[in-house]
Amino acid sequence: MKGAKKKKLNLSLSKKQMESPKLSQKDLNIPEVVDLTSDDENQGAVELNSSATSNTSNTTVEYNVEKNSPPGPSKFLSPKSKKKFYSPNKKRTVPIRSPIKAKRNLNPSLGSGDVKDEEFIEITKGLDDNTIFLMKIIFELLNDRNLRCLMNDKSLNLFEKITEATPPGKRIVCRLYWQVEQWCKWKKIKDNACKNKTNIDDPTVRVALNYLIKHGFITVAQFNGQKHELEFDELVKIMYAEELLEICSGLKIKAKTKEVAIQSLRDFMCKKTNITNYFQGSKSNNETRLMKILGAKAGTCYKLASQAREALNELHILMYLGMDYSIIRDGKLELTLLNEKSKRETYPIDSALVDNASVIFKNRQEFERYIYAHSIHEEFLAKTNLTERCRLIETVFNIFKGIPKEEVIRFVEFINGTKTLLSAEEYCIYDYVHVDSTYTHGGHWEGKIVTTLFFLLFWDIIYAPLRGVRGLFLSRYQSQPLDLFTDSFYANRQPMIENRLKEIEESTEADMLVRMQDTWLSRPETDVSRGIHRDIGWDGISAVASCLGPNRVAVLCRRLATKYHYAHSGFPDLTLWNVLTKQIVFVEVKTDSDKPSVKQKQWMHYLKDNKINVEFCYIGVHTKRTQSRNCGEIEYFDDSD
Repeated sequence: MKGAKKKKLNLSLSKKQMESPKLSQKDLNIPEVVDLTSDDENQGAVELNSSATSNTSNTTVEYNVEKNSPPGPSKFLSPKSKKKFYSPNKKRTVPIRSPIKAKRNLNPSLGSGDVKDEEFIEITKGLDDNTIFLMKIIFELLNDRNLRCLMNDKSLNLFEKITEATPPGKRIVCRLYWQVEQWCKWKKIKDNACKNKTNIDDPTVRVALNYLIKHGFITVAQFNGQKHELEFDELVKIMYAEELLEICSGLKIKAKTKEVAIQSLRDFMCKKTNITNYFQGSKSNNETRLMKILGAKAGTCYKLASQAREALNELHILMYLGMDYSIIRDGKLELTLLNEKSKRETYPIDSALVDNASVIFKNRQEFERYIYAHSIHEEFLAKTNLTERCRLIETVFNIFKGIPKEEVIRFVEFINGTKTLLSAEEYCIYDYVHVDSTYTHGGHWEGKIVTTLFFLLFWDIIYAPLRGVRGLFLSRYQSQPLDLFTDSFYANRQPMIENRLKEIEESTEADMLVRMQDTWLSRPETDVSRGIHRDIGWDGISAVASCLGPNRVAVLCRRLATKYHYAHSGFPDLTLWNVLTKQIVFVEVKTDSDKPSVKQKQWMHYLKDNKINVEFCYIGVHTKRTQSRNCGEIEYFDDSD
């Protein structure tokens, strides 16, 4: 497009960061929030500061902005509290949101009162929340014959036995499963058996432990007075630093840290006492002596049996099939459930909509094939060597070729991308707003603005129960239906989507904003939804929607509704608008070494075709060279096309 505007920004070498104004809690009129912090979690108060959108530059902007330069328009902030907590869904700490009223609450608390069944209440009596979470999915599995047939008989027997164990025994299994897989001593077993640091006498713990050993939950390694069943590396791993340093002191070995002590003991063990033993190839007296000392210090050791761990792994994959598995892999499932119980995070899935894994797997054989594929995927993620990864890809391809066409099941893969906020975008916004003065506000939101518009207007359709379609919701802890990233999303909802698009096109601006605000206010701020981004703020969202108008909002929503799996990314970096003239433009920022991707080009072409203003903004010290190199991409957006 020859008529398309192309910004050229030259940056000098003197770089001074623009300072964002600090906003106090008093300035933002933030109400006090009830602290829901668990005693088991560590939370520190932090000062609330603004993240006022650093706004940037337009034509020829330098980094030597004066400290007293007028800052860009403040980013619209949602109310925040002083406290923060870790969100496994977002993989970062987030502030606790101020509680707001929702029209309805779709997220009943988990806990001993969650399942209204006398039998379940009985088997979870005296348990902590974390153990209740485990017992809940075991109870659900054992009481659903469609799920029972997906597990093998040995696993089912283990699950039935754990429901009959005493509370200390249940806690031991739960804690050992989520802790790092290794051997542990009696003290660790006792600590795991106790609830909330309350002391339980040794005989009670031993009764619980013996029950678990008898039924195959726990593996035992013993010391016979001369030799321990564990090897050197396993023994030193479970020793405390003080114990190892004490052993070193007794052997006249100098060491100050655990790592140094382990290496020194290994050297001591390998040291031969005389040349005769060396030629005979017999073990040295040092090794025998040291292993006896370590064995006596360790005593009897315990570990969750491999069969029990495998059964619990399969159980969690089966019962949390729709959840992002990285939460389970990273050991953050319990934290996720606790966040949901304390209302720090809520989920948009109505419990009445949730199916279980039996709608996906018809029998044990199908589930075993999924487990095998899952193990290959986990191995692929763990590998860093390119050759090993290629070998796994080849293995998967050969398996795929052997699957009959009618048995191919399409599964959705959720990709959590990370994004870095660059100072280039901040300076671009500053230039557009304060230098060019064409626009009054701006934000570096990329695709968050259009996905938020889409979810606010189509929330009831996205999460609607569909007649004759099952398997869209397999867990309450999903953030969206499983077909959202597939072609089936539009096909499954085509009549509803087309009707809604027509309603939006025929509505007034006020009616459209009311529909959006109804969804915005009805959903709790703690919702774990990847569609509604509250960091933009309602003022920003409503202003953008008002500038676009119903017809152009419908245009944006149509592309997301029909091709969400492809169109949810690639949207231009910046959104700029003028609240007085209602002008709006979407800007893609490119530096000297950056080129637009195919998705970015397609989005910009789509916006231009639908009379939505869009342009490139080149920023750097070699912008002319960049434009010359990207001349093909510029011609692609020529208005004369």
